[in-house]
Amino acid sequence: MALVGLPLHVIVIIAGAVLVTVIGVWHTPNGVSCDATENMYRLSIFTSSTKSLYPFKATVRNETALGTCKAVALYGLIRHGTRYPQKKDIQRFKEFFASLSQKLRNIRYGGGDDGGNGAQIGSLLSALHGWENRLHEEDASKLTHHGSREQFCLAKRLAQRQVRYPSLLEEKYCSSTYAFKSTQLSRTIESALSFAHGLFEGRGPLNGYQPITLDVVGTHEDKLLRFFDHCPYYLKMKEEEVFAQEFQNSHHIHQMVARVQAIINTEQQVWNMTFKDIQSAYKLCISEHVVFGDSIWCRLFSHHDMDVMEYHADLKLYWTKGHGRDINWKSAAPLVADMLEHLKVAQDSVLHAQVRKPRKATFRFAHAETLLPFVAFWGLMNDSQPLRHDNYLEMVDRWFRGSSITPFSANVMCVLYDCGSDAEDGERFRVRLLLNEMGVVSPFCRKPDNYGMCPFSEFDNHFVNKTGGQNFSEICDVRAQTHS
Repeated sequence: MALVGLPLHVIVIIAGAVLVTVIGVWHTPNGVSCDATENMYRLSIFTSSTKSLYPFKATVRNETALGTCKAVALYGLIRHGTRYPQKKDIQRFKEFFASLSQKLRNIRYGGGDDGGNGAQIGSLLSALHGWENRLHEEDASKLTHHGSREQFCLAKRLAQRQVRYPSLLEEKYCSSTYAFKSTQLSRTIESALSFAHGLFEGRGPLNGYQPITLDVVGTHEDKLLRFFDHCPYYLKMKEEEVFAQEFQNSHHIHQMVARVQAIINTEQQVWNMTFKDIQSAYKLCISEHVVFGDSIWCRLFSHHDMDVMEYHADLKLYWTKGHGRDINWKSAAPLVADMLEHLKVAQDSVLHAQVRKPRKATFRFAHAETLLPFVAFWGLMNDSQPLRHDNYLEMVDRWFRGSSITPFSANVMCVLYDCGSDAEDGERFRVRLLLNEMGVVSPFCRKPDNYGMCPFSEFDNHFVNKTGGQNFSEICDVRAQTHS
């Protein structure tokens, strides 16, 4: 496995086709600012489903201890930070711009199939014609500097919550106390190392830096964090998604295309743009916006246009990764089981006073395709009616938004609390869920307390009820699920 461009203090790769262990620390410049002013300003312009910046706040909300309950274990699932667009998108941007440039040259200088007449094009078109590409294929899918900062600052805020987790994050790093696992891609590896640096900054043996052990499993063997690649029934149903395609034929899309066309064709017919062309301009807009903070291509779209395009993206997300189909969240069973197992071990260590200290915190770094099914499994951020191609207006104020559930650096923290053997309702162990640092209560929770915590036993029961006792192979068997 190549680890090109990782600024690690030490790298040790242990031979093996399946498991790679990286020991390292992500170096960030001194004085990294976690001020949220710039981030919140960029988010105030627009959001773009899963390609949105993380909406972090500059300050940590000061919470008192949750009654007499003591945090005993934490399980964190974290999406990688802001990244550059994929190679295929960057190539498409080049093709799109080449087509537009040819149209404009024909108009300005004459000639070509469009029969140019030397007309003066508008100021916006002139600016678009002079656009210089800042997105390069060699950077494709890599973590941006802003993405590493997101992860660093997320960890800093988590570390500052000593009032909430005094028994979890105050200890010095030890691989048996803190576990880190990542998918094989460089953006998740660098995210994990950026996060670890923020979590342990100033507490390590190397002038304050703390090396960590990061477990990385090859993509073809990773059924924990890339379960979606190993579930045949999920992959089959994913290909059958039709609502996003049908929404492209709606009057909302047709009106949006007409508005953008009117801008492009201000003075004369420049280009009869297709929806695919509009998508390219939109993706170019959001890609430059999240990477560089600005994009002239965004001037083609109104806020309403952005909302329509975001709904198109969310619609596909809902049916291929979210609540739309049961297999989407059922396929996350291995990851849910991993979370429950971590918390059960911690619970048992308290009940049986084991000499061996349990793992205090486990952190997994993965992708939107990993987090969204996990969130859907617990029934979070679901609406009373499904997203469809024909109910855009009814869903304007929907809960299900990629930008609020799985933006870059999205995270789910599952914290197990010991509330004592004399807990009023007899539920000694309780779990608090935090989605992007905000407390949430799962709808299956029948007895949430005043702090939004749910009995751990209800999480265990929910897992059994939702999977029906089936294992991952049974859940993902095409023949069995088709005839069930």
